[in-house]
Amino acid sequence: MFILIGSIMMKMYNKIAVLAALALIFVGCTKQEHLTYTQLNSSEVDYSGAVEGDALSYGVSMEQSDYFDETVLQLDKSSVLSALGASSLPSSAVLYGYEDGSKVFGPDAYTSTTGFYFDSEGDVCSSADEDAVLYADFNASSLSLTIGQVPEACEVGKTYTFVTGIATASALCPIKIEVEITEAGSWCGYTVGDDGLTYDVYEQVKMDYTPCKVEIDASALCSALGVSSASKIASGISDNSVVFYGMNSDGSLYTAGSTANNSGHWFNTSGDVCSWKADNWFIYSEWDNSTPIIFNVGQGLENSVVGQNVTIRQKFVYGSNEAVLTFNVHIVDTIPDGCIIPEE
Repeated sequence: MFILIGSIMMKMYNKIAVLAALALIFVGCTKQEHLTYTQLNSSEVDYSGAVEGDALSYGVSMEQSDYFDETVLQLDKSSVLSALGASSLPSSAVLYGYEDGSKVFGPDAYTSTTGFYFDSEGDVCSSADEDAVLYADFNASSLSLTIGQVPEACEVGKTYTFVTGIATASALCPIKIEVEITEAGSWCGYTVGDDGLTYDVYEQVKMDYTPCKVEIDASALCSALGVSSASKIASGISDNSVVFYGMNSDGSLYTAGSTANNSGHWFNTSGDVCSWKADNWFIYSEWDNSTPIIFNVGQGLENSVVGQNVTIRQKFVYGSNEAVLTFNVHIVDTIPDGCIIPEE
């Protein structure tokens, strides 16, 4: 009798436990519809009592983009340290933002990698928020903010304002940032050298594989190889009478085939042929064996910074004749005047 009652009570207890667990799951799911922040653990730094210092203001102009285009905002070091009342940036320094007027502190509250996403009203939001427009990530070592756009979210002609800041355990440095979205211009262009085989390619930073389409001077290439037309080069690639190599910075040939799509190669920041996602991978150059001869020159997903330059080379060989294509690739803020702007 006691065993039977105990068994019934145990089953009822299990059912109650299951229902309680389901209720918690339901509550957890409904909470995910709204942005929530993890409280700081007791072992972490408490920023809530930090005293606010002088506010800083910056203006940033960005071309509207359908990609995660970014720009780096270098903060004035002396102004930041003065606002924080410090001689150097403490290791506990983090970025903070505002959501409904309340401060939220990283890193537990970060909605981006090392910072926050912001909506059109300037509030911290999640990356999945339908009103998310921008994000800002904090780089403590360089004392800079990487500001990026949410693809297809920003409107041309609008200025988005958000307030973030740097927090230490004792002080806050508020930072107001106004981001002006301008109409997108050309992100790449190129010039052709006198020999028709040397090209200077100018590209803004692209965090994707979008190529700059560089049209090769077919007459110069055909003349160097001793063939009558660009189609002869394409057919020669197919029947192996024309061989296509990547060249390393020391002039040696990469003879193991392509490291990128079709007839193409990846190159590292030193200008040597490398594999996709190898150490310091940087630029690719590809030809799809068609005519007109257009080489797609694009960037990888890292290692592209304004001011970065590299020379890459690729060689065609036909019998005793050879032709070397040279691409001097420059990562720039703006495309120089006088460039050939390829069609998208």
